[in-house]
Amino acid sequence: MPYRQGVLPALTRVALGVGPRAAASAAADVAGDGEIPAAQAAARYCRGLVAGDPALVLAAAGYYESTGRPLYLAQAQEDAAVLLASLGDRDRALASFAVALRGYRELGAQWDITRAGARLRDHGVAPSGVIQPARPATGWDALTAIEVEIARLIADGRPNPEIAAKLDLPRHAVQTHASHILAKLGARSRAEIGLRRS
Repeated sequence: MPYRQGVLPALTRVALGVGPRAAASAAADVAGDGEIPAAQAAARYCRGLVAGDPALVLAAAGYYESTGRPLYLAQAQEDAAVLLASLGDRDRALASFAVALRGYRELGAQWDITRAGARLRDHGVAPSGVIQPARPATGWDALTAIEVEIARLIADGRPNPEIAAKLDLPRHAVQTHASHILAKLGARSRAEIGLRRS
């Protein structure tokens, strides 16, 4: 499972929400420590969720930041914010939330922004800045930060597998973004993306 380091923290979070704590602990155990830094970060993240320890989750977030994994970084900072809020540490919760919010915005992940804000409010912390101005529906200004990056790579003639590897994204995610880019730019083919480049 090449992507299990990204899946296991989410599995642990879901297990904590719907099942016995043993299921969440099992997911954390599967992450293991090993010698691979990504596995070590995932293990810390999972154990932090199970133990309710934001320091472990933030340690994983530090790894994701240093290795350029924006989605995992935003998710870890969101979970750290929730754990900090549950411990009554409002200021640090808001600081972690701000990092998560910035990451989600760069990825164009509005649903994640809404969910993260709701999770914090459930713990009595009302984050500001969740609402963002409406993005235009068409043209280059309609593209999210990740879509702009992918569009530039497409315009340079890069195929989806190469883009996925360069941006550390699943191939299906790149294909989805490419479809959105074509629609937003009104382009009929990948070649037209380069012609419409601003």
